[in-house]
Order: sequence, then C-alpha cells, then structure tokens
Amino acid sequence: LLAHLLLHQSLQVVDLHSDTLMWQRDMLRPSDRGHEDLPRLLAGNVALQVFSSVTKSPKGQNYDANPSDSDVLPALLMAQGQPRKTWFDLLERSLYHAHKLDVSVALSNGMLRKVSDRYGLDQLLAARANRQAVALITNFETGEQRIVPRSAAAQDPLANKLDEAFRFDQSGSHDGAFINIHNPPLRLVIIGAVHIAQSVIPIAQALGYDVTVLDPRGAFATGARFPGIALHAEWPDEIIPKIGLDPRTALIALTHDPKIDDPALDAALKSDVFYIGALGSKKTQASRGERLRAAGFTDEQVARIHGPIGLNIGAKGAPEIAVSIMGEVTRCLRLGA
Repeated sequence: LLAHLLLHQSLQVVDLHSDTLMWQRDMLRPSDRGHEDLPRLLAGNVALQVFSSVTKSPKGQNYDANPSDSDVLPALLMAQGQPRKTWFDLLERSLYHAHKLDVSVALSNGMLRKVSDRYGLDQLLAARANRQAVALITNFETGEQRIVPRSAAAQDPLANKLDEAFRFDQSGSHDGAFINIHNPPLRLVIIGAVHIAQSVIPIAQALGYDVTVLDPRGAFATGARFPGIALHAEWPDEIIPKIGLDPRTALIALTHDPKIDDPALDAALKSDVFYIGALGSKKTQASRGERLRAAGFTDEQVARIHGPIGLNIGAKGAPEIAVSIMGEVTRCLRLGA
C-alpha cells in the first residue's frame, strides 16, 4: 500500500471531468458529491484540471436521440438560485461560470491557478520546472494574456500590484485585469541535523515549505531522526550547487560549527534566497561576520544574515526557538528583510 501511495504522490494526475462549474457549490470546500472541489483535487494529486462551461444539457442520457433544442438546465439553474439572466441565455451561463472560476482562483491563496491556452500552459510549465515565479495577467476587456516573470515585474504597468501579489501568493482582480500568481513551492534548507531542526521542520511543513536538511555528520543526519525528510549527509559546498538556491528558498544554519555553517552561508550570500539566518549569540555573529568579510563579502552582504536567528520573543528551548525562527522567516517572505 505504501508503495502505491508513493507512486501516486509522484504522479501528475490530469482530471478531465468538466461540469464542476455548473453546480452551485463552493469549489474551495470539500464536498461529498460527485464533483470536484479544491481540497479533493489536492488530496488526489491532480496537477491539471480541465474546467469547461456546460451551457446545455439534453433530456435523458441518449445524446444522439435528443433534439438540439432540448435543454433541462433552466430548471436546474432556477432551483440552485443562479442569476436569472443565466436561465435561458447560453452566453450569460458561460460568463457566469467563468466568473465563478475567477472568484475561486482569487480566494484559493495560490492553490488554484487558471491557464486559458496551450501557449500559456507551456510557459507556466517551463517556469515551474525552473522554479521561476511568474504572473499570468488577463485583460478583462480584450481577453489578451501576458506572462510576467517576477524578475521583470518592476517594468510592468501593474508593477505595484504585482509586487504585493508575488509576496503574498495572492491572485486577484486589479485595474481591469486578473493577476494569476504562479510562485514555485517554498523551500527551507536547514544546515545541521540538530534538535532545533527537529522542532523547526513540522512548523515549516505546516507553512507549506519543502524541507531539505544538510549535515555531513552521518551520526546526526539519519532517517530515524528525520523520517520522510530530504536528507543529505554531505558538506554544504558539495551539495548546495546540486540542489540550487533561489528567491523562494530560505536557508538557516544551526550547527554552531564554522566548518559546516560558513560554506553554506557563503553560498547563500552569493544567491538570491529571501532569508538567511544563523544560530548563535551576538558574539558568535560578530566573529562570523569577520570571517565572511575576510573571505571578500561586504558589510552590506553580511548584513543579510539574521543573527542571532529568529524574532526576539524571549524564546526558551527548541520548540519556542523554532517558532521565533519561522516567524522571522515569514516576516521576510511577506514584508521583506
């Protein structure tokens, strides 16, 4: 059973069931009916869901034998309390269905994302494969779409809205257009398979982070201590180039050992990760800064490191320190350093 579950989780399932929008249901809430909702799509590992507007439905199930003017939807729409204009006008039905989908996308906090054509899908899949954040912008009046990478958002006419939308993973309507945010999954790279890491991981996972733990000390980096976590018992300077660092990644160094932490911090400072943190006292942070400046980093670059790590909440013990760390990571993700 476990093997089958792991196989299913590794697949990208495509669902072609297409009449979801016809029913007057909340797509963001789980339903016990036979139609899709976002929680069940996620549980089923559905990567691509085809939505279409059902404008007519003939009587009975024999479509070939039904006349073209047969339509039982008006009674269904009336019973469901859908707008009066949709009862007999096929165009109004389609527009209402499209509006329902846009509202669900806007309220889904980035979990449901809308793509309208093959070109857009190809671009979004390429961006996803390269962990590149992009926005799909649709003009309400013309229907025209454009894809804007986050790296180019500052030059877009909707620059201010895009910056906020990317930071908060929030799709929505702005200035006559619908902004659909496609951010790569968040990732947390932890340097040090230590007890604080064990407290950080469940909080990070609850916040939606994919967690990777690096520690060359084989006695610490074991599957028994970190079950189900991507674990690398290798030196940071050997493995980080392989896994890569990007703007949707946070890195925290927890070992207190310069031989392990410093190479990881070196790589992080040369990248565009959104958060870098290191465990240790103010004295430890000062010594760390001296070593990094001696290695060629500027004061401005060294200042990117949050140390002592975490929000100053008077944390005592690993669980509270973990809360302070992920609180600071979240603040930097949403509000900037």
